[in-house]
Order: sequence, then C-alpha cells, then structure tokens
Amino acid sequence: TVTCTATVVVVAATATQQGIVAEKHVPKRKDISEKGALGNKAARTPVDKATDTAATPPAELSPLKTVVPVAKITIPDALDWVLWKKSYSFEGIHLKDALFGHNTLFWEQYFAKKKYIDPKMSPWTNNKRDVQYTMPKKGFQGKTLVKTSEQIRGESKAASVIFIETQTPGVPYGSSFRTCVQYVFHTKRAANGDVVGTIQATGNVEWLKSCALKGTITKKIKEAMTKSFAEMITEADAFFQQDLPAMIKQ
Repeated sequence: TVTCTATVVVVAATATQQGIVAEKHVPKRKDISEKGALGNKAARTPVDKATDTAATPPAELSPLKTVVPVAKITIPDALDWVLWKKSYSFEGIHLKDALFGHNTLFWEQYFAKKKYIDPKMSPWTNNKRDVQYTMPKKGFQGKTLVKTSEQIRGESKAASVIFIETQTPGVPYGSSFRTCVQYVFHTKRAANGDVVGTIQATGNVEWLKSCALKGTITKKIKEAMTKSFAEMITEADAFFQQDLPAMIKQ
C-alpha cells in the first residue's frame, strides 16, 4: 500500500503537461525569441482548413493573424474533476497558444525550474505532439521517466479542445493507468463588448489494467492533481500578464 500510494503521488505530481505542480514564477524574459530552446517557432498550430461558422473577432483583437478557420466544433463533455476554470482578458486562442502553441517559452521556464533531465518536445504533426522528460531523483524515489501525448481535438476562432494523456511506465503500477486532462479554451464577448477568454481543464484516471487498490489510487491522484493545479494557475496567471502580450505582438 505504501509503495502504491507513493507511486500515485509521483505520477500525479509529474504529469507536467497537464499543468501539475508549480512553484513561484520565473522572472520575465526581456526578449521573447521566435525560436525557443526546445526548437519550436512561435507560430500557431497547423489545422485543416475549412469554413468557420463561429463569430470572427475584429482584427485588432487578433494581432497574431495566424488563426486558421476550421469547421465549428462540438465541445465534449467535461471529465470527472474540475481542475481549472477561470476567465481572462485575452482571446481563448491566445491562451491556448501560450500553453499549446509552437512557442515553448512557458514550458522552457517550467522544465528548467524543475531541473528536468533531457526534456524533449516533438513538433506538432497532424495536431499531435509528444513530450518526454525525466524527473531527477528525489529522496527515496529514483529518476522517473514521464511520457505525455497531447492532441488538438478541435479548434476554431471561438474555441479549442486539447486532450492530454500522461504515463510513467517505469514506476510500480505505472503501466496500470494513465492520467488524463481535457482543456477547453473559449472566447466570448462580455456585455460591455470586452473579449473574455476562458480556460476550463478537467481530469480523470483511465485504468488500463485491474488493480486491487484502484479506489485508493484514484483518490490520491485526484487530491494531488487538484492541489497542484491550484499552484500552477498562479504561475500561469503571471505568465499571461507578463509574457503573453509580447508573444501576441510578434
């Protein structure tokens, strides 16, 4: 039981691309490059072209001018646990790009802060991207390999849906389940005409094999994810305010 519980905490706390675990914000960079240390250009994720039926924001609200219209999407049902639900004075598409676009500044800062070993982030291909890194040894827990798969499941000018799956196959029981997070980014108009971008992230556990401690593991994962997301939101808020405006102007 102790081993399984410890594993749950490690898995839940290491699902980085799902926004888990955060510390105090890294000081703002004075110069935001179009190509980060992970080798990705600051551009929008490519998607299939089609006709967008959603409302089109005025040009001055889309300085990136890189939104590729696609067919109107259907927002899927939320997962089991609400982890992040908050509104910002940015378009949802810009919030999405800060976390899941080609510019990797946010994750470069995060990985460096956490001292992750050999982080790798593949280019977006067919709306999919893989992320892999190794957590350094901590206490009695050895180095932990983390593998994450990200997928854009729908995107328009008004909304985007990102689905994340994370596994740590090398730890005990690590092959029995994976943690999942679904991000939904919305753009709406407030009554006064201001743009309001909303992030909603929900999570759950997907079981791949039978486990006698399923109930205990699920409970521990939920607790760890909920706590860690609360910490990450604080850091993301600071990043949006300090770094996102410069990224949008590029």
